Amino acid sequence: MFRKKLIFPEEMEAFEELKDDLLRIHATIKVFTEQIRVEAKTRCVLINDTLEKLNVKYFETLELFSKIEKLK
Repeated sequence: MFRKKLIFPEEMEAFEELKDDLLRIHATIKVFTEQIRVEAKTRCVLINDTLEKLNVKYFETLELFSKIEKLK
């Protein structure tokens, strides 16, 4: 049913080169994925920090307006 195909040394060498290339590509993708993950996490932290500061400023502004209204 199944025939075993003979693998010649040239084919085996080409296969090994292809395998090495694929392993390098895989490693590169893993590095890029981790870099993207770290960058995204950093940006989320910065965004959350900025939103928190804006929220504080918003409530400080509301408090000031409230004090101004009481003075009127």
